[in-house]
Amino acid sequence: MIELAIPSIKYKETFINAVKDLKKLEGFISPSVQQFADYDLIELENNFQDYIVKPLIDTMNGINLPEGFVPSTDFWIIKDNVFVGRIGIRHRLTDFLEKYVGHIGYMVIPSYRKQGIASEALRLILEEASKMNIKEALLICEEDNDVSKHMIVHFLSKEALHIVQNSEKSKNPPLNKSKFHFHICGFGINQRMIYFQKMRLLQLQTHL
Repeated sequence: MIELAIPSIKYKETFINAVKDLKKLEGFISPSVQQFADYDLIELENNFQDYIVKPLIDTMNGINLPEGFVPSTDFWIIKDNVFVGRIGIRHRLTDFLEKYVGHIGYMVIPSYRKQGIASEALRLILEEASKMNIKEALLICEEDNDVSKHMIVHFLSKEALHIVQNSEKSKNPPLNKSKFHFHICGFGINQRMIYFQKMRLLQLQTHL
């Protein structure tokens, strides 16, 4: 069982342990993981509140946002009082975010993957989105991100969500990558719908 928690110094020790583990990873590292691997361990040990917690709380409240950024709430994924990842939701989207990023982003540390944590975190973040009066949430997954594709399809299956295919391909995909777009809306238990845009939905379902 997991819970979503607002960032807090109470999780400092397990957060730092996760960063240490991520720094040991070799080969390709996704941007969401790299962000954690780049944290300075000395700052984490000596200045955790101002280095990590305060900026996240400020972002949630729309304070000191860099140009082009929007308010977002970052939740830490907690399992048995241990930090195992994060999932965040942007309160609104710019044109760029709507095309290439979406509302929701997440990261689960490798040692806790393949345990259903990401899909459960997604279910919980949708409940938070509903509280924020976000009527339609958007997830975007890169075509070659098999981990996210498996997680999202598992979520679809588990929640018995309706899927609609739109085969129109993005004309300007960033970094020459096609994107899968999932529109998640209608947050009632029996009313959620996911609109799956881009190509290869049927192929994806066949091979998973």
